Amino acid sequence: MNATIKLSYDRAVRSGTENDPNPEILPAVHGHFSEPFFRRTRFALELAPGLVAHIASLRDASGGSGERVQTSKESPLPFNVQAWDDANEVYKLLVYWSVVFAEAMRLAPPSPARRSWRARDDRIIGLPANTTPSDARYVVGIVGLWLRTQLDPIMHLRADEVMEFHEQVGEVFRLSARWPQRDRATWSKLPCPWCGGRLGIYPPEMRGAERMAVCEACHRDLTQDEFDANVDRVATATKEAQKLVIKHGRNIPGEWRL
Repeated sequence: MNATIKLSYDRAVRSGTENDPNPEILPAVHGHFSEPFFRRTRFALELAPGLVAHIASLRDASGGSGERVQTSKESPLPFNVQAWDDANEVYKLLVYWSVVFAEAMRLAPPSPARRSWRARDDRIIGLPANTTPSDARYVVGIVGLWLRTQLDPIMHLRADEVMEFHEQVGEVFRLSARWPQRDRATWSKLPCPWCGGRLGIYPPEMRGAERMAVCEACHRDLTQDEFDANVDRVATATKEAQKLVIKHGRNIPGEWRL
């Protein structure tokens, strides 16, 4: 008797079936959620430390966008309020969710979350104003690493909370577009295998990590192995198409046209 397949809570659809009358819902392979859902969440957590450090480095810059104010007589440089708010947004949401999930799993939250700067009502205020970009990377990196390490068990927790966490962590991609980092991503000549959108190739955020390709249109991602397999697939199809062109001229079967 076949075991019942549990469908993913996020209702991700298998590529190639999106336009079918009954698209194929991917199974839940990480707790309640699909593999693409898990990967996208993990990738956002990998990007967060470098992104926060980059944004924090722009808060005192004279260029860029955002409102600027003079912070004090001791700090005469213009202060980019938007940059600092965005850096804090990522920091606060990661700290908040690390505490929520630590309590749910009866674990100790990461040390920066325990020592985070809070108001009297226990609301997370954000990074101290004198935080350097390297300090921001370090602090966010610890919290992000804790969340990545616990990500699989997190996927088994309350599905509605995990969905909310996933949506909020997705802010990393929006802020990456608002505050682009030079040489942050290169663009593949190959389109996204799912929607045909442009694929950005992101270098690893840390030693031992792998590159990741992310579609700017559908936001699906490919690991290095998946991207290489896609390159091999297209290369093989191209060679077969070239053989058919030589044999039949330009009247090649439609399924072979690239």
